[in-house]
Amino acid sequence: MNEAFQQALKSEDLESVRKVPKTDLHNHGVAGADPASVEAIHGRRFAPLDHRLTSMDEMHAWAKDNFGALDLKLGPRLLEAAFARATWDGLVRYELGDDVWSITVHGSAENVTERLKKAHACGAPEVEWIPQVAISRHCRIEDIRRWMEPFLALGFYRAFDLSGDEFARPIENFKPLYRLAKANGLRLKAHAAWDRGGRFTGCDALSR
Repeated sequence: MNEAFQQALKSEDLESVRKVPKTDLHNHGVAGADPASVEAIHGRRFAPLDHRLTSMDEMHAWAKDNFGALDLKLGPRLLEAAFARATWDGLVRYELGDDVWSITVHGSAENVTERLKKAHACGAPEVEWIPQVAISRHCRIEDIRRWMEPFLALGFYRAFDLSGDEFARPIENFKPLYRLAKANGLRLKAHAAWDRGGRFTGCDALSR
């Protein structure tokens, strides 16, 4: 690890942390934007989280109560703000994308991809962007595959991720989708955790 970066972390010097070239291999898109930019785009203030959340359901409930439904008209500006944050934070490589279910909102994989491309071009054209496509555990496997295939057909995406509630479906159910992503040359990732029975639900389970 870069010595200057280590020292900046130890001294909690955020400005020095930003000056060190970095890579972000996981980001939540519009949720990765600077809070002040998000407030400016929405035209209102948001109360900061003041307690620890203990589950995905609790997180979703808090987000719904505090942010409400995302105004689709603001989506492009929020994506651009997320890329701009990458520049501000000193990133040289940035992995960001969308969930395959977004095809149901924006009409096609091409539309989703074009939104991401425009946000990158406007927000952080100098940052290497690694486009990622993701899937959610709570969605039906057959739906995910149907939404996923048009993204793979573009030959544009370079990474593949799984996220969401670890208790929604056994991770083994997603093996066929991972094999499909691998066959299309995508780098494979997964959000990982332990389930209620003490089993590891991450990449190790997918490899078996």
